[in-house]
Amino acid sequence: MYPIEVISPGWLNFRRILKLYSPCLFILVTYKISLWANIKYTPYNTLLDMASHIGNFDVLFRFTLAFLIFMPILFIFFIPYTRRYNNTDYVWIRKYVFTLSLNTLAYILVLTFENPIIRSLYYYVSVGCSLYIAYMELFVRLIRKPVVTETVIQKEEEPSAPCTESFTKVKNTILIDRLNAYMENTFAWRDPDLSLNTLAQALCTNRTTLNQVIQDNGYESYTAYINHLRIKDFLNQIKAKQPVNFQDAFFDAGYRSRATALRNFRLITGMTPSEYFQKDQQ
Repeated sequence: MYPIEVISPGWLNFRRILKLYSPCLFILVTYKISLWANIKYTPYNTLLDMASHIGNFDVLFRFTLAFLIFMPILFIFFIPYTRRYNNTDYVWIRKYVFTLSLNTLAYILVLTFENPIIRSLYYYVSVGCSLYIAYMELFVRLIRKPVVTETVIQKEEEPSAPCTESFTKVKNTILIDRLNAYMENTFAWRDPDLSLNTLAQALCTNRTTLNQVIQDNGYESYTAYINHLRIKDFLNQIKAKQPVNFQDAFFDAGYRSRATALRNFRLITGMTPSEYFQKDQQ
């Protein structure tokens, strides 16, 4: 479950965990039924020893188990990717899949050949893969900061009194441009813990100035601004058919509560999501 929480924080819930482990339950039930049917599991040392008996149920069952080891790797590509916390990307996913695949292939070789050299090599491969995953976790994912393209504002002397109003407008225009660039690059609204203070700190300004700039650009408050971005994100996700349902899309857009999301959706659009998309289809 580790890569799932990295790629899509909050996606796992009790129902999805049950689905995730349902193949294990199916395998266990199949094994118990086979024992009840008096199927004998002949001991073998390697997969090669079993290959000549592939027609037997016990051998076919164990071959199936061996190749099901790759299932977690394949499942990663079916997890809905989200940049809610902006701490991973598709490059990280590819590196993780390659590392896990290398470790799995090495283990398959151990199961296939009874060779002490291969077993020793697998030990070093496994340790190396574990260390590399730990490195990616500690030094690539967790400490990486969002990369934001923004104009570096040089400190200037205080303007004279007649120029104060004009100078303030210029500063506010630059700040709103920086805000828009930051949001487009980081999808910061998808973080349910995002606050005005956090956003002001990221933009190297103070909360009073930032809140004033947001209001000057047509929003009643910081909260209204973030809700507009989240609802817009929700609509884009549904139109692109990315999440499974409305609730997943709301959570991916940064809402903690379905009730809060629906209330803001109605406040902004004047209707419920179902009414909105039915009208959109007409």
